[in-house]
Amino acid sequence: MDLTTADPLIGQLFDGRYRVDARVARGGMATVYTGFDTRLDRIVAIKVMHQALAEDEAFVARFHREAKSAARLSHPNVVAIHDQGADAGRVFLVMEHIDGGTLRDRLKAEGRLTPAAALDIMEQVLSALAAAHGAGLVHRDVKPENILIGADGRVKVADFGLARAIETTGMTTTGLLIGTVSYLAPEQVVSGRADPRSDVYSAGIVLFELLTGAPPYDGDTPLSVAYRHVNDTVPSPSSILMGVPPELDEVVLRATNREPEGRPSTASDLLIGVQRAQQAVARQGASSTILRPLADAPTLITALPSAKRDGNFTRVLRAPVDRPPVVKPVRRRRPRRGLVAGAVIAALLLVATVVGWQFGLGNDRDRGAIPSAATSSVPATSAAVTSAPAAPSSTPPPAPVPFAIADVRAKAVSVALAELKGQGLAAPKITEVFDETVKPGFVKEQKPPVGASVLATAAVELVVSKGPERVGVPPVVGITRTKALAAFAAAKLVVVNPLTEQFDEKVPAGNVVSVKPPAGEQVKPGTPVVLTVSKGRQPIPVPALAGKTFDVAAKTLTDAGLKAARKNSFSEKVKLGLVISQTPANGTVFRGGTVTLTVSKGPAPVAMPNVIGLERKAAVAKLTAAGLRVQLVDFPGLKGKTVARQFPDEGTLVAKGKTVVLYLF
Repeated sequence: MDLTTADPLIGQLFDGRYRVDARVARGGMATVYTGFDTRLDRIVAIKVMHQALAEDEAFVARFHREAKSAARLSHPNVVAIHDQGADAGRVFLVMEHIDGGTLRDRLKAEGRLTPAAALDIMEQVLSALAAAHGAGLVHRDVKPENILIGADGRVKVADFGLARAIETTGMTTTGLLIGTVSYLAPEQVVSGRADPRSDVYSAGIVLFELLTGAPPYDGDTPLSVAYRHVNDTVPSPSSILMGVPPELDEVVLRATNREPEGRPSTASDLLIGVQRAQQAVARQGASSTILRPLADAPTLITALPSAKRDGNFTRVLRAPVDRPPVVKPVRRRRPRRGLVAGAVIAALLLVATVVGWQFGLGNDRDRGAIPSAATSSVPATSAAVTSAPAAPSSTPPPAPVPFAIADVRAKAVSVALAELKGQGLAAPKITEVFDETVKPGFVKEQKPPVGASVLATAAVELVVSKGPERVGVPPVVGITRTKALAAFAAAKLVVVNPLTEQFDEKVPAGNVVSVKPPAGEQVKPGTPVVLTVSKGRQPIPVPALAGKTFDVAAKTLTDAGLKAARKNSFSEKVKLGLVISQTPANGTVFRGGTVTLTVSKGPAPVAMPNVIGLERKAAVAKLTAAGLRVQLVDFPGLKGKTVARQFPDEGTLVAKGKTVVLYLF
């Protein structure tokens, strides 16, 4: 039965908007469908999480957070996130639709890629990762399945944040990420932690596979592969495949260092190494690099082109073990055909020389000057004429013949060198320059210029394009302004003055808060960069709040970005519920700071004295001195003089100013 027609989700409308059309692929975490956004009339990709994940609340919460973070990442080499949601228990993600396939599909079709093709793909992958790292995102699951290649050749990286979301489920040991183990960094295997250097490691493994056709490690179980990532050193691609340029070995070995501190700190740093390797491969030319498994290679490798080596890495060419020495075959001459060709060329040169000499002699005779044979020279040519019989010593050697230099502009440098060599010219001097229009490795200018007549001994210079010069915006957020300015100067970028300053609650004063363009973005040298520097925490003036109710005072502090704390105290002068004082009383407090408010509980209470048995006057005087008011009540029919009863009773706490009652008899 066709899986597409049997899939119950086909034809459903998610969120009243996204129609599910056809299944594309099914993986450990989700199934991917092509769909249609009925609101915006566009084709989309819909990734539906498996039901076991959708039922995990921790995963769903983390999935939504990571999707929002990934959606903020806008880059031409990142698959755009359009929407995310849940419908009838199905958790889904709506993404940009890429008309093409994955890098895994291309590897299955081609086996392995040429160095130039591998570097072109990795340049785009690292550009995407550099943008993510600059935005504080770590992919955590870089592998060929998550690298898409569109029909137009553009590379896009997908699934930012999904690996982090799956960590909350505790299901990573059950097989959902088993396919990823071939690309995991050692620290992910050991502790589960990941940072930008973990993505750098995975990218290095992907580059290794693109060059050799397989990851560096395999094993019977995922655990055995993970063990090798932790304990083994990734071999250089040239130890597997003969002809891999040393610059590519260096990129792979730096990226896959087992220790995170030994790797480039971000994808932006690794991208610079990849771009250098691209330039080296372009200089060598496509025809000078032949990739062949080392097992089939000769014992001695001598045909590899020389190349500039950056850094401290040295390429080691290993010879196969227990192989007999290779005897270099002797090239047989073809005397008959070579002799005939040489004789014909020599004869033609001789005729041309004699005719020219005769005409020159006649002319010089008319002028009274006859050149001697010793002043003539033989023009250099690319054809060998040594097999032809020597000309008689009485014949003067041919004079130098100037010729028009070939036009090699806009041609690959390897092609240009072949054409100039075919004209008999010596190896030209090559100067490399950056250029916005001419492709890397192609000739931009030539000297002498096109159309000039030169001799075979002429010095020729080729100006070869290194392609557009681009520099990565350095990651400077969090470092000091001085270090940031130095980093931009080293990157040949111009910082816009004056610098933008703003208060920040987390970044210390004088350190960088943000940079535009963002870190990792590739820009032209001289591009203006806007740098925002922290002024530290924002100080807030403390308002005067004495005499206000606590609720009013607390709201005033909250509106100003401060917090209120309450302390109660008795007061003879301030009414109950009003603010007596505050700490601090004035000045400033940093945003989020606390101001303590002392609130009145009214006058302090007094203990009711004992006045029973006292005469009227004495009792009233004693209570009045205690701050109380007195109400006298006589027993019926008597005009009492002595206190028989008091209310409240002796010792009862009574607020000052309260009226007490005395009964007299």
